[in-house]
Amino acid sequence: DVRVSDPKGVFATSPSIAVDCRPFAYFNNHVDIRSATSPLVRVTRLPEFTPGDPNAPYLPDLDIDIGHLAIDRLVLDPPVAGRRHIATLTGEAKIADRRARVIANGRTLGSTGGDRLALVLDAVPDDDKFDLRADLAAPVGGLVAGLAKLEAPLAARISGRGSWNSWQGRAVGMLGGGELANLDITARKGNFQVRGVTQPGLYLKGPVERLTAPNLQVALDATLDQRRADTRLRLRSSAMALATTGTIDLGKSAFDQFRIEAMLLTPGAIAPNLNGRSVIGAVALNGPFATPTVDYKLQAEAIRFGETVLEGVQGGGLAT
Repeated sequence: DVRVSDPKGVFATSPSIAVDCRPFAYFNNHVDIRSATSPLVRVTRLPEFTPGDPNAPYLPDLDIDIGHLAIDRLVLDPPVAGRRHIATLTGEAKIADRRARVIANGRTLGSTGGDRLALVLDAVPDDDKFDLRADLAAPVGGLVAGLAKLEAPLAARISGRGSWNSWQGRAVGMLGGGELANLDITARKGNFQVRGVTQPGLYLKGPVERLTAPNLQVALDATLDQRRADTRLRLRSSAMALATTGTIDLGKSAFDQFRIEAMLLTPGAIAPNLNGRSVIGAVALNGPFATPTVDYKLQAEAIRFGETVLEGVQGGGLAT
């Protein structure tokens, strides 16, 4: 009998979980789980853990092996996603220096079923190997729709072909009858490039829908090395333009010379009760994700807060 608790009490139970592992491997920075299987796991609510070290690494320096993961019936009670869902899940993982392999397959069952997920990631640079495939189907009333508050069916796919030296693929997502994303992806020796368009307004309403209409053009370049991502991102719609540059260090959970610049191209709503005209903002982030140093600048011809209008706005500061 297995029970998992957070500070509010038990949130998950199982009559039995069979685990074959090598616990002493952890002293060599290796999580070695040969298999973990269960006939039934029940989750009664989403957990609420006490926050840990906010500056702990997002990707710790650990080798992770999970040879076989299988849950025959994963029962999710209504507090998790709005109604009771039953799913089945299998997977495996091997993550180490110069190698990442993750395989996951899941689907929901019964009258609230229809969700399906299939994921394959297999990257071995030394063998010139790179494989990335993902398929997600999420009907209205299903598990994903409940978690994400979707009011229309979602279908998403990532597919491609090639090797670590040269891989080309595409990510496509449909929400209802609209194209949520259509992105071309190119990967060459750890350098990734994404180009295409998205329509966030199909999912996010209000100012986000206005600012990204009729679509949002995406241009992302990223280089991944030793848990560090050097990134350059450009987003543009008819209403706004945003650009970022800099490094995200997932090993140290820190920003390194990360800069964000945004410009409002057409007058209008920025957020509820906040409107602007010719607004330009810039933010520079350095240091830990949880407590970075923030250097910011803002200028605008006019900014309106409710009934209050400020003209010729200029400002900035440094927060640590």
